[in-house]
Amino acid sequence: MRVVSLAPSATEISFALGCGDRLIARTAFCDYPPEAHHVPAVGGWTTANVESVVALKPDLVLTSTFLQDSIVAELRARELQVCHTDPRTFLDVLETFETIAGALGVPERGKELRAHTEAELRVYVPTPMPSSPTVYAEEWHEPPMASGNWVPDLITAAGGQSFLPPGERSRKVTLNEVQQFDPDVVVLNYCGMERVNPDAQRSLLMTRPGWDTLRAVRAAHVFVVPDSLLNRPGPRLAAGVQAIRQAVVAAYAITL
Repeated sequence: MRVVSLAPSATEISFALGCGDRLIARTAFCDYPPEAHHVPAVGGWTTANVESVVALKPDLVLTSTFLQDSIVAELRARELQVCHTDPRTFLDVLETFETIAGALGVPERGKELRAHTEAELRVYVPTPMPSSPTVYAEEWHEPPMASGNWVPDLITAAGGQSFLPPGERSRKVTLNEVQQFDPDVVVLNYCGMERVNPDAQRSLLMTRPGWDTLRAVRAAHVFVVPDSLLNRPGPRLAAGVQAIRQAVVAAYAITL
């Protein structure tokens, strides 16, 4: 089977399912696992070159989230087989493992990957938190955008209380909204900024006018988590839960 993956999450899932050798193209943002770099790129995540994809004559194209709806429509209009997933919650993400595995013809591996990811969560979060701190996660800085979709589920799994409810889309927020929530901890998972110095990322929030009124900012409880561990709906979300938990533990010097 010749497969094109136009989503970093789908690429990770394909490799985790043992089907990485079927990929004949990916996006420039498909950077994990390292083996993915050996697969030719056909553009960006939302700017994939459809003509290049069509020319490859794939048996299957993998896409993800509503941000690729227009690309999906164009691919299907060209009569290509597309497996599109649009998870909103962590449960949805787990279900995408099975959906993609089915499309790749390895349904049992999808069930195994789901079970493995669920088991990882139990390892990463072995004991309950002594309290349930409030956590504000932000995926972009200008304008400020709170992390939604499955990220609130990850915060809950890590023992915290999320600013947004599970399943709500990431959205712009005002200082007043966040002040009313007044989080104990702030987690920054800025899209595409994994290589930017963490201190520089923290300053983007901590130096905004008025944001120094937040409890988390005053206490310097502002932590940076690699965006691919939270924003990418794939097998490494369990590691994202661990990263959030470590931030909370560091903020409160909790001994687990």
